[in-house]
Amino acid sequence: MQEAPPLWTLAGTNPSAPALVDARGSMSWLELEARTNQLARGIEGLGLVPGDHIVLSASNRREFIESLLAGMRAGMVVTPVKTGWRAEELAYVLQDADTRLVMTDGAVARETADAQAVPVLDLDQGVGKSPGQGVEQGFNQGFEDWLSEQDE
Repeated sequence: MQEAPPLWTLAGTNPSAPALVDARGSMSWLELEARTNQLARGIEGLGLVPGDHIVLSASNRREFIESLLAGMRAGMVVTPVKTGWRAEELAYVLQDADTRLVMTDGAVARETADAQAVPVLDLDQGVGKSPGQGVEQGFNQGFEDWLSEQDE
């Protein structure tokens, strides 16, 4: 498999230039490259394989773009959905697309994924414990800690 070129090359800029900016700060193209690679490896480490379906339901934040790019880099089919969807709407997509992972920062998506026994990667709380066992059981560790443990 051919490796993708660095993101800053695709953007036609240098690695230290700002790539993403939100209310919490900014990130360079080099940082975005490293984090999307780490996240892609983390997704693969959860047992997903190219072609698997991921639902992305996240607010307007840098991790939304990171998650979208990482999913695509890992060869997944990523479907971004509105954070305002009701549980019934989200459940339909999870079932219809045979979703293997939900990446989110929202309670409705977390709870709906759990009810459908779909693993959750919470962009704040990290990887959820056993799907279908109740989100109230918590998460193993925070997202940043989990991400830092993934191979670059």
